[in-house]
Amino acid sequence: MAWLSDAQAGATLRPIAAYIRPGPLWWAFNASSAEQQRGELAETSPGMAPFPPTRHGKRCVLLLDEIDKADPDLPNALLEALGERRFPVPPLAREVTRQAEPPLVVITTNEYRELSRPFLRRCVQLRLDLPDAARLVEIAQYHFGPDTRGIYEALAVKCLGLRREQVIAAEQRPGPAEYLDAVRACASLGVTPGTPQWDWLVELTMQKPEVE
Repeated sequence: MAWLSDAQAGATLRPIAAYIRPGPLWWAFNASSAEQQRGELAETSPGMAPFPPTRHGKRCVLLLDEIDKADPDLPNALLEALGERRFPVPPLAREVTRQAEPPLVVITTNEYRELSRPFLRRCVQLRLDLPDAARLVEIAQYHFGPDTRGIYEALAVKCLGLRREQVIAAEQRPGPAEYLDAVRACASLGVTPGTPQWDWLVELTMQKPEVE
């Protein structure tokens, strides 16, 4: 994006190293190489946003959240990089090679798109059950703090009730994300159980509209 912005503005294009910022996989594979590239980027692009502080250690955890929403080719490309223990950076004519200690890679999916069998065979799969009402309340407390208006528990009961409704399609039933949206909306607008706006706001935030 920075290269495109410079090109459209007619600015003098900097060396290609000034536009390549090491991402999470690079840092997880080889922190010293990522640090080197970060240094080159800082020298050629001093006006860019500052980098986060680095914490070098023997191992790290790499989280790839909701991989099913990424480009369909990403899982197989990732499988190749993890299997070969390296990946190329074509613009720099450089290859990033994994250091001795491999990262722990945690991948999540909501199963919006099926992942390939070769990819799944190389994973240790753990299926998480949807949280019960008590767990939903704990999640809300973690995000928003203590509840003094009875919102969390009432919305948790409503969420689970909607999930049991057979007339609602499976993909439209609310989960933790919709529950938190409802908590956020009710808390922000001061809507509590028993108020005139309660049922309307709960339905608006928890029940997904049909996509035609």
